[in-house]
Amino acid sequence: MRGLNIKKLIGTSLNLRSRMMLLTLVVAAVPTLAVGISSYLFSASTLQDEVNRAHMQLLENTSSNIDRELQNIQESTLQMLFHPLFSNEALQHVKDKELEFNMQVYQFFSTFQSNHNLIMDVSLYVKDNYLLSSSSGLFKITPIYDRNKLNTSIGLDKAFEWQNTVYHVRENDTAKGITFICKAPLQALNPIGLILVRIDEKLFQNALKRSTVYPGQMTAIIDQDGKSVAYSSVSEFPKELLELTKANNGDTHKLNYMWNGKQYLVTSLTSAYTGWQYIDMIPSRELNSKSIGIGVITVVVLAIVLLFALVFTFVGTRWVYRPVANLMSFIRRDSEIHAADEDEFGYVKQRWLALEDETKKLQHQIFRQLPMIQESFVMQTLQGQYMHYTQSELESLFQRYGLPQEALFTIFIVGYDWSLSAEGKFSDQDRDLIIFAMKNIIDDLVHVNERYFQGISVNMLNDRLAVLLWDRIDAEASTKTIDPAAWNASIKEFVDQASIFLSEYLRLPVTAGLGSPTLQISELSQVYRQAVSALYSSMTAKTERLTGSDNPFVETSGPFKVELEQHEQTIDRVIAYIHDHYDVDLSQDQCARDFGISRTHLSKLFKKFKRISFSDYVTQVRMEKAKEMLRETDTPVTEISEKVGYLHTQNFIRVFKKVVGVTPGQFREDHQ
Repeated sequence: MRGLNIKKLIGTSLNLRSRMMLLTLVVAAVPTLAVGISSYLFSASTLQDEVNRAHMQLLENTSSNIDRELQNIQESTLQMLFHPLFSNEALQHVKDKELEFNMQVYQFFSTFQSNHNLIMDVSLYVKDNYLLSSSSGLFKITPIYDRNKLNTSIGLDKAFEWQNTVYHVRENDTAKGITFICKAPLQALNPIGLILVRIDEKLFQNALKRSTVYPGQMTAIIDQDGKSVAYSSVSEFPKELLELTKANNGDTHKLNYMWNGKQYLVTSLTSAYTGWQYIDMIPSRELNSKSIGIGVITVVVLAIVLLFALVFTFVGTRWVYRPVANLMSFIRRDSEIHAADEDEFGYVKQRWLALEDETKKLQHQIFRQLPMIQESFVMQTLQGQYMHYTQSELESLFQRYGLPQEALFTIFIVGYDWSLSAEGKFSDQDRDLIIFAMKNIIDDLVHVNERYFQGISVNMLNDRLAVLLWDRIDAEASTKTIDPAAWNASIKEFVDQASIFLSEYLRLPVTAGLGSPTLQISELSQVYRQAVSALYSSMTAKTERLTGSDNPFVETSGPFKVELEQHEQTIDRVIAYIHDHYDVDLSQDQCARDFGISRTHLSKLFKKFKRISFSDYVTQVRMEKAKEMLRETDTPVTEISEKVGYLHTQNFIRVFKKVVGVTPGQFREDHQ
């Protein structure tokens, strides 16, 4: 449930910019933290190892120094025993020259002690006789407190050794230290005494204190029996720790030990010379103090890096998000209320779905209104509003409006003579109703499945109905050859039948006029005028049904028709000339001279056939070519202005904005 809440929070409550910032920050922070933490751990571990190694080296140096001093004292003592004064023969006759012997030994011991600063006392013990000390003098056997221990030491197997003890002469003697014991004579089978060299424990304590580096650090020397030789502080080691180190017989040992609420790193090593253990306790906190310093530095560096990452994330995200923000601002320009943390892509998806729904509605509306659109387009075509279009442009328009591009076309006009209608049967308000009824009947007759042609009827808004017919060419019959004469005859028969049916159904005199068949879309306006002429001639002759060339009016109007066709040919040639030379300085006077007509006549022809002036038509052609180059090429505006016949770019921009409504640059930006 918790994970789902987090997912819900990230998925819905954060907009794209916030998620980009969060993701960028995580991508920047995670590697930085990983590198920083790993660097800290590596540095701390390396530093810890170096500290441990240095401390271990210091402990080894302390042990080596103490061993070296003890070994030096041992060697000096053994060399002293080779003196004739301590020979077997001299010691056997001690009782004979006891006073003289003791004086010599005392002087010898004093000199020996003065040569070794670490020695606190040098003594000679003669079994069951006396003890001579360099610091305390001569003692007879009876008052010697540890005489039994001395006698026991004479009987040991070892000729010499270091002992963690002091032989006391008096009962209340509190001296402490270690003693080097050597039998005298050295190589005698039955020694008669002992040489005792005592070292004060303070000397060891001073050596241990010199090896103490950290606050709270404690160092101790423990003999083979687990007894302490010396401590670096007044505090004694815990007994459990001494037992643990005693159980470890290796040269070096490390362990973590908790004592008095503190964690200690315990290091121990065993001297190869004395067999003693050197035990060192260092508080872990003190060892980690330098690591803590590294940690603080690492945290500061990470904080600085993360702060820079946060700043760069904020600035970079704003820069990257700017196009999205502009897009959202453009999309939301019509929306008055929207959430600041709204999901941009969710909003775009909603708008896209809304646009799809709106598109489907518009497509449905267009589909429903397609017949009306087709009728409007056909009416404009028949009226000649597309006469200046080329054949390919007309075919493209026919394809756009769902009409055939290649077919055999013809047109017939249907009308009724109101003057011949029965008086009182229809009123003037019924004219539109009559045309509507005629259109429905014609549509039903044309769209009968058995028909081999198709068509569309158009209300010409003058109480006349124009019907555009074309042959039905399907996939199986696409290669058939059509006979225009036979096809025209069948169309005449259909028009006559339709006229008779309309007359009988409406009880009105219905008249029809039929134009000639054609294969060219560009000739449909001319065919329409032929049909109009046929219709008017039929009405003039008071004939209900008259089609095509059977009309004598059409025959008598031949010269006018020829003149009309000549004018159309002239204007077509002029239009073709304009389309070929729009890129040069094109004037109406020059064009009129080239085609052998007057400037006024050329102007009248344009007004009659194109319903536009010559200069406006030239401008229209140039603007269409300019728009085409702006949409499809990257040609600079200066070059486009020259290619469409403008010598000055500013003049071209002014005319373009006047005709199109925007500048060339804005037009290119909107359409590329």
